[in-house]
Amino acid sequence: MQTRYKPIAIVAVLLGALGVGGYLSPGSTEEMPTRLLFENAGGKVVFTHKVHAEKYQIPCQQCHHESDQPSTKPLPCGSCHPATFEEGFIAGHQQGMDQQYCNRCHHAELSELKFDHEEHKDYVGGCTDCHHDSSIEPEPSACSDCHQEEGDESMPSLMDATHKRCADCHADMFEQKLEGCENCHGMEKGGSMYPSCSSCHYESKDIPLAARMEAYHVGCMQCHKEKGAGPHTPQDCNKCHFR
Repeated sequence: MQTRYKPIAIVAVLLGALGVGGYLSPGSTEEMPTRLLFENAGGKVVFTHKVHAEKYQIPCQQCHHESDQPSTKPLPCGSCHPATFEEGFIAGHQQGMDQQYCNRCHHAELSELKFDHEEHKDYVGGCTDCHHDSSIEPEPSACSDCHQEEGDESMPSLMDATHKRCADCHADMFEQKLEGCENCHGMEKGGSMYPSCSSCHYESKDIPLAARMEAYHVGCMQCHKEKGAGPHTPQDCNKCHFR
């Protein structure tokens, strides 16, 4: 009789152990949220994430544009697009993303300057096309003799002085903005140290990245407009926002 019920007892113990283990083990995290609640000054917004991803078949990378390929764990929008660009975000934003994303905002680091002095002598009318005339310096000297890394009201920085002088002849390169930098600068991709935005974007105080509200409004409303469905006009605010 005992031998007859032994297999049943073993199975019962195993099932009990599996049940207890399943109860105590943490549940798997949901890779794709069903809905997201955004709190903001314009009123709360409920975003039907799963509906957009599955029902509307919108590729992940269309909104999570840190990667051209779909990712099972895309970065939250707030990792790059903060509510405001305040000191806390600037100090700690790199903690929430992998280093591979750094060049999305920091572009690249400027390294070796590609400048051929002898070649330029063939194109200019004389030394004073680039250097100051004798009323400022008796003879041509290195720009860095007077222009230092940091400038002030009486003396422009080395970068400002050089860019202003080069732009006289190379306006086409400067019109290309960042894309034109490689004409003179060697561009080193990657790296762990990045300059501040203002070191290159010194002509404007604007951050070269949309804040969160602007990013949502542009991205969501533009998509709705292209699809001809959903809120996308200034009169449609209450279709997303509620108190």
